[in-house]
Amino acid sequence: MQFDAALTRGEGSQGPAMLVAQDQTGDYAFLNLKAPAFDLTDRGVAGRAVPAGLDAFVYTERGVYRSSETVHVTALVRDAQGIAATGMPVTFVVERPDGVEYRRSVVADQGMGGHAISVPLVPSAPTGTWRVKTFADPKRPPVGETTFMVEDYVPDRIEFDLATTAKTISKGNPFNYVRWNNSNEENWDQNEQRITINTDGVGVLDIFASKVSEDKGQNNRNKETKSIDN
Repeated sequence: MQFDAALTRGEGSQGPAMLVAQDQTGDYAFLNLKAPAFDLTDRGVAGRAVPAGLDAFVYTERGVYRSSETVHVTALVRDAQGIAATGMPVTFVVERPDGVEYRRSVVADQGMGGHAISVPLVPSAPTGTWRVKTFADPKRPPVGETTFMVEDYVPDRIEFDLATTAKTISKGNPFNYVRWNNSNEENWDQNEQRITINTDGVGVLDIFASKVSEDKGQNNRNKETKSIDN
């Protein structure tokens, strides 16, 4: 929509104050022409350069991993018009924090310009920022890249109190929890697939996510530990 230039040259009460757009249902939007403009020149709003050829949006399902975990990387390749670039392979290059190449894989198009790989991290994987670059031609600059962190982090813990009137816990029978007046911590151990509730010396209650071993001695690892089948 265009307006005559003379409509914007008025002064005082003759000057434009508001621009209103309205549809047939009565829904409308407006732009205040009297309010001062925001100066965003110092906010880094220029954005990235528009790609001249292929462009890949590369991402991982998480931003941080631990050693021995597997990183799942996905790349969506598009052309300059934003249309999926199908039928072409791309090369993934994974670099360690020190810049050394960790893995290189050529992946064919998996549909609609999508490409995905899984990158297992070795137990000795160095911590820091890792980088994944995607190439349409390995001899030219990457068409997309992303980063992820490898760190030694501790899962979130929850503090709470428990109470029960029961003295023992048996499989298949409902029960109430024992109350511990001191601080309790709950953490999830993925390797052992169990929830552990630490009770600061009073006791430990292990609730297994998978079946408890048939070895009955497992329930007596120490007299302050009880295990039940989930």
